Amino acid sequence: MAEIAHSSQDMDLHDKKQRYAAAGVREYLVVCLKPKKLHWFDLRNNCELASDAGGIFRSVLFPGLWIDGEALLRLDYQRLMGALNQGLATPEYAAFVANSRHRKSRHPPGPDHSRGKGVLCQVRKV
Repeated sequence: MAEIAHSSQDMDLHDKKQRYAAAGVREYLVVCLKPKKLHWFDLRNNCELASDAGGIFRSVLFPGLWIDGEALLRLDYQRLMGALNQGLATPEYAAFVANSRHRKSRHPPGPDHSRGKGVLCQVRKV
């Protein structure tokens, strides 16, 4: 789940975070516009993820999903895509994809998933 927060930052970082956790959302991102900051929460472990020394955030749930927080906030598409491509080139991502394909072949999606209702992430501008 992801939110872009401008005037609703207090609600997004507290009330909504708690509601999403109660609803079973595993990871939650909040892009705050004032001041500019990316918050990435691991709701299963009730903690906020920190970027590495290079400013890269790494998803716990989706191995290979790497986001350069500063590049995102500066709208630096080239640097943002560079970080993402590095994550997608990792052995962890390859294993994640292979495991996902294996699960999919064992349990084909039902008709709801085939019509696009199996959404993994919703982005809403606030």
